[in-house]
Amino acid sequence: MPRTPLALQAETETIEVLAPPPVHPPPDATGAPEAAAESYAERLAELCQGGCQEAFSRLVDLLHARIFNFLVQISGNREDAEDLTQETFVRAFRGMDRYTPGRPFAPWIFTIARRAACSHYRSKRMFEPLPDEPSLLPSHSETPATLLVRQDDANSLWALARRLKPKQFEALWLRYAEDLSVSEVAQVMRTNALHVRVLLHRARLELERLRGGPCPSNRNF
Repeated sequence: MPRTPLALQAETETIEVLAPPPVHPPPDATGAPEAAAESYAERLAELCQGGCQEAFSRLVDLLHARIFNFLVQISGNREDAEDLTQETFVRAFRGMDRYTPGRPFAPWIFTIARRAACSHYRSKRMFEPLPDEPSLLPSHSETPATLLVRQDDANSLWALARRLKPKQFEALWLRYAEDLSVSEVAQVMRTNALHVRVLLHRARLELERLRGGPCPSNRNF
């Protein structure tokens, strides 16, 4: 059973908190556009650096599902992904002083997650995607019918994407499933933007070959 944010905090060193400011999510933080959620994460991270444990708990709540889903896709094992997710947040908590305030927080913590997975699987050579369907979070502007069509199309594309080379799949997942920018994907994958664009381009060409036609020009790919 995954451990709770409070249990996670108990595994980290104790932080002295002197009258921490209350942490309230902005009205549009839940289900809001990515920019609002990212801004909220940055604010929470700054409060964490000031010693606010409540802010860290909210960071875990905000990002746990995304980190876990990413690690499931690249590790190939849900139990390992749970442990690696826990390890990611422990590392993030202990290294919060290395986060630069004002910089996007998601690429920073996804980098930690990827490094944790790489370290764990380096000797096992198991850095492959899991053949389960990715979770798709609905947009509040979509009707059930349009959401179903979008999910069917996206699931079909992701099923094909799992036949790509691991780095091509990872680049696609970070760029389109996590909606990171090309430069942010490069940061997570510890490479440069040009290499990410090459990975994405080759991935699209291979997907079109596997699909027998062009991929749809939308946010799925």
